[in-house]
Amino acid sequence: MSSLGRTKWVSQRNEAFLLRDESINRFQVLGVTPQGYLLVAANGDQTQCATCAVSCLLEPITGDQVLAFQDNETRETFILAVLTRSNANAHRSYAFSDAVRLEATDSDLKLQANSMHLEAAECNVKFQQFHGAYGHLSETANSASLVAGELTQSIGRFLGKFRDFFKRVDGLDRTQASNIEQTAAHQLLLRSDFTKIRSTHVVKIDANKIDLG
Repeated sequence: MSSLGRTKWVSQRNEAFLLRDESINRFQVLGVTPQGYLLVAANGDQTQCATCAVSCLLEPITGDQVLAFQDNETRETFILAVLTRSNANAHRSYAFSDAVRLEATDSDLKLQANSMHLEAAECNVKFQQFHGAYGHLSETANSASLVAGELTQSIGRFLGKFRDFFKRVDGLDRTQASNIEQTAAHQLLLRSDFTKIRSTHVVKIDANKIDLG
């Protein structure tokens, strides 16, 4: 390559870099439309519509200062980053996809997704208060332990199936129900120092053989 050709190539390359640098400018978000974001240049003489680049997860809001790239070939404009926020107290919304979003404020965090999977060797979670609402809850554990100072449950219907069931109550164990039915396939055994059965109306004992004493 001759000296003149090399000089021309370097000049063209520098011109391309200058053109590329001029394609990245600072804009202000005028508004948000279904088609994208309405931007105005810093000098106020250029208004255009832009979309967020894949790398820009933080969704801009009206009044934000953003850094945008203008493609001179396709005439498309992409927002690369949010530089400053007009309202520091405004919530920050991060869009990973159309269905997965993360919203955050100075004190709150909200995660929205169709499904979520967490996998870890160990997980420690600590809450002052925890409120959960579930359409369906299913849990599987090799071993589970619950320690609570007080536990209150309100259940429409409870069905439990156990291989063995052991319960120890140090204080009072009281059951209050409209009707109580117990069925034992082989033996029903009651042991106590004193046993009392009180009925307001009738006490019935029905068996093929009754042994007393």
